[in-house]
Formats: sequence, structure tokens, C-alpha cells
Amino acid sequence: MMYTKTIIPTKENHTVEVPEEFFGKKILVTVEPIEKEVDLSYLEKVELVEKTFASYKKVDLTNFIFDREEANNFDE
Repeated sequence: MMYTKTIIPTKENHTVEVPEEFFGKKILVTVEPIEKEVDLSYLEKVELVEKTFASYKKVDLTNFIFDREEANNFDE
């Protein structure tokens, strides 16, 4: 699993929140400047979507099978 967070520093020290799945694990923190301009409105939208959908329970669909014939069988 990987977690990426883009910030614009305004001071020397920052606190970065990490996902709960990382608790108790050794993690690597890399800091590097982004050379190209970042569209902050886009990043704000991404964060809003992440926060919105974080409240929903995750559903495991790995064993889900879609039967197109059954779904389109209107005669029965």
C-alpha cells in the first residue's frame, strides 16, 4: 500500500497524518520539490472525494460474478 500527500510548506516543521493501516509499521518518508505547477483546486477536489467516500464501508467484490445472460433474461 502506498500513501501520497502533497503539501505546500509554510514553515519548517509539519505534521503528516498517515492511514491507520500504517500504525506500528516502519514507513519511509521522502520529501522532494515538485518542479511543475500544481493545480491546488484539483488537489482540494481529490481530498474532498477521498473524505466523502472514506465514510462508506468497503465492499469486497473479488468473488463477484456478473452473469449478463441472467441480467438480460426478461422473459422469466
